[in-house]
Amino acid sequence: MGVFVSRSSVNLLPIKSLWVLQVPAILQLFNALFLTFVAIYNFVPSIFIIFAIFIFEGLCGGAIYVNVFYLISQHFQGAEKEFCLGATSQAYGIGITLAGVSGIFYTPFLQHLRSN
Repeated sequence: MGVFVSRSSVNLLPIKSLWVLQVPAILQLFNALFLTFVAIYNFVPSIFIIFAIFIFEGLCGGAIYVNVFYLISQHFQGAEKEFCLGATSQAYGIGITLAGVSGIFYTPFLQHLRSN
């Protein structure tokens, strides 16, 4: 839900600076750290709090995604624009793949920590 909303909002709230786009990326890092501690210590009293964090995570990720492509479309022309869009799409896909592969190893690690 958060990704859908944020990817649909570029016409209402465009972010026109790469520096500003670092804020949602840093917030995603804090979310990952917080959810890691939640997975290990199980201290959140309700699953609905976790759902709210997931929606917030989607808002941050979707905002980064849509605004990077928006900035590329605004600042580049012709073959340079085509190259930038392709390289960004490829980097985004590689990032998702690496996150999935790291999750294969990270999940058993968290399960081991929680069982001890």
